[in-house]
Amino acid sequence: MKKVFFTALLSVFVLSAFAQKKVLKNANKEFKKENYAEAVKLAKEAANHPETKDNPEVYILLGMVEMNTLEASGKTDLAAAEAAYEYFAMAMEKGDDDLREDMMAPPVIGQLPGQDVPTQVGGSETMALLERWMLLGGNDALDQGDNEMSFKMFAIATKINPSDMMNFFTGYAADGAGLKDEMEKYYSKLIFSEADSVYENANYAYNGVIQYKLEKEEFDEALEIIRKAQTAFPDVPLYKKWEVEVLIANDMIDEAVAGLEKTVAAGGADVQTLTQLAFLHWQDEKLEKAIEVGKQAVAADGSYFDANYVLGGAIYDKAAATLKKANDPSIDDATYNKIKEDAKSQFEAAMPYWEKCYELKPDDSALYAPLSTIYDQMGMDAKRDEMLAKLDAAGGL
Repeated sequence: MKKVFFTALLSVFVLSAFAQKKVLKNANKEFKKENYAEAVKLAKEAANHPETKDNPEVYILLGMVEMNTLEASGKTDLAAAEAAYEYFAMAMEKGDDDLREDMMAPPVIGQLPGQDVPTQVGGSETMALLERWMLLGGNDALDQGDNEMSFKMFAIATKINPSDMMNFFTGYAADGAGLKDEMEKYYSKLIFSEADSVYENANYAYNGVIQYKLEKEEFDEALEIIRKAQTAFPDVPLYKKWEVEVLIANDMIDEAVAGLEKTVAAGGADVQTLTQLAFLHWQDEKLEKAIEVGKQAVAADGSYFDANYVLGGAIYDKAAATLKKANDPSIDDATYNKIKEDAKSQFEAAMPYWEKCYELKPDDSALYAPLSTIYDQMGMDAKRDEMLAKLDAAGGL
């Protein structure tokens, strides 16, 4: 009895498997007859049955139905494109290497005899064709200024082929659409790529991600990417400047100064770099170093406001510190007079830089107080009173 029962049960299994294969066969027939709703119904039945759920043909058929929907929409129905991708990806997962190779075979476009326009004459009609449609559609949308549509199409193409080039263009379209989080996502994939060579437009990706991190004040991550960018593009000075800005923002002043000094020592530092280094020395009350580097900055560009401001400020502070020594009651008259003269000569040295700042920005009220003090020390009463009047009109200190 047991043997007979087992044989009968086996027959049920065989019949069930045969029935499900017939369901799949019928689904294909309905698809060829363009009865897509019935084809999907039968294919999903096969997808839910243990005997056929791992058959890649099921998912290829479902994907092909979505491709038909996509084509009927003028290749703009991205929900159908996403669905087609998911079904094709499932088929490739369940299939072997040969199937995956066939599904990724590039479409062959040609013009057959009697045809007016080129058509597909070979290659994949599944995943690789979907990639082609998304690439062409994404490019067209980009040309028409529809960055959001371009991004969505490129994002699907990038799922199929996650190359550095595709990550770049997907991030580029996202940036154009104002989708900064998506831009950062795809550009970061490019930046941290394991490819042997650097993608030719990778500097755009670095710039976009660094600016994104700086705006979000994610300074540690920004610094990591800036230093990676310096390795990839050692001749781009922008990354050195960004590094200093991030170090300062992170209160890593010593490291920032060391980096700037290295740049200056290498020669050819621009006025902004010199000014920044002079400012950090001034901020750290290393006045002699600030004055030395500040003079180099002014020599590089005498009309650069910040360079004049930093140099004038460092000399002014040196003069003020000298003058403060004259308040020591223990010093004799000769020493007092000597200190006063030294302070006066230092204020005089600061004066042209403050006056240049005033020439460049006469409405900057931060200049009035130091200039009034300098003119007072120099005995230039009329100019002192002019600055004091401006200071009073601006609301005082």
